[in-house]
Amino acid sequence: SAAVVCRAGAVFRSPGCVSVPAGSTRVHGQGAVGAWRCRSGLGASAEYGLVFYPGEAELFNRRAFLTLLDKAISNAQRTQTTLPVLVMDLDHFKKVNDSWGHRAGDDVLRHFVMLAQRCLRKEDVMGRLGGEEFAIFLPNAGAGGAVAVAERLRAMVEAHPVVTEQRSIALTVSVGVTVCTGSESAGTALQRADEAMYLAKERGRNRVEMTVAAAAPLAPVTTTNQPAARATLAA
Repeated sequence: SAAVVCRAGAVFRSPGCVSVPAGSTRVHGQGAVGAWRCRSGLGASAEYGLVFYPGEAELFNRRAFLTLLDKAISNAQRTQTTLPVLVMDLDHFKKVNDSWGHRAGDDVLRHFVMLAQRCLRKEDVMGRLGGEEFAIFLPNAGAGGAVAVAERLRAMVEAHPVVTEQRSIALTVSVGVTVCTGSESAGTALQRADEAMYLAKERGRNRVEMTVAAAAPLAPVTTTNQPAARATLAA
C-alpha cells in the first residue's frame, strides 16, 4: 500500500495509489474512484472523509466538508473576517451518463475537479456534495473576490471540454455564491448557496448568482415615562 495525504496533512494508506510527499494537497494514483476516512489534525479525534479521484485530485465528501465549514465559520466569527461559500452543479450531467455511459461521467467529474482546483488558493477547501454537485469555501476572501472566482471557474469549464480518445464533451456549470454570517450553521450557509445555484439554473444555466443572508429584524424600541427618553425619541 502507498501513503496518501489529505489537505489536513493526515497520512493514511490505501492500495492502488502511488506515494506522495508528506503535506501534499493533491493526490496522484491509479485505480477506481474510492473513498477513505483519515484522521485530521484540525480537531481532536475528528474523522474526515476524502473522495479520491485517481490521477487528478482529492476533495472532501459532504459530511467532512460541512464539518470543516462549521469550523471555518467559527474562525471567521472570531477573527471578524468574511467567509464566502460556492455551490456548483454541472449542467445537463445526466445527459452525459445517458449518452456516453458512466465512465464518461467519471471523466467529466475528474476533469471538473481539476479545473476547479486551478482556480483555488492553497487554503481554499473543496468538497463533493453528491453526484455532480460540489462546494467550495474561501477563507479570508470577500464577496467580490468569491464572485470573481466563481466566474473564472464558470468560464474555464465552458472553454475546456472533456477530450477523450472517442469524443469531446462540452461542459457548463451553474454556480451559487453566498457569504456566511457568524451566527449561522454550515448547513444554513450551504443551503443559501444552493438556492443561489438553482437560481442560476432557472435563469438559463452556465451563470453565477449570489444571494445574501436576510437582515436580522430590528429590535423593538422600548419607551419609558422619563422626559429625557421622550425627547430623544421625538428628535
